[in-house]
Amino acid sequence: GKIFQFKYNYRTGYETDDAFLLSAQDTAFMVIGNLTEFEYIGLKTQVEEIEEEEDEDFDDFDMGMF
Repeated sequence: GKIFQFKYNYRTGYETDDAFLLSAQDTAFMVIGNLTEFEYIGLKTQVEEIEEEEDEDFDDFDMGMF
């Protein structure tokens, strides 16, 4: 029931990734990635959706111009 966390380096060098070692049904697994922090805002918090502006220059692109 324990998860072990350590730094892992797949290739030679100084840059490491975060690794987690766990097991299930007599099989060991290692998950590698970058640990990130996030802010938990709750289940009942209303979040306003942000609409992205469309790039007008992209609509004018024509492959026949080349």
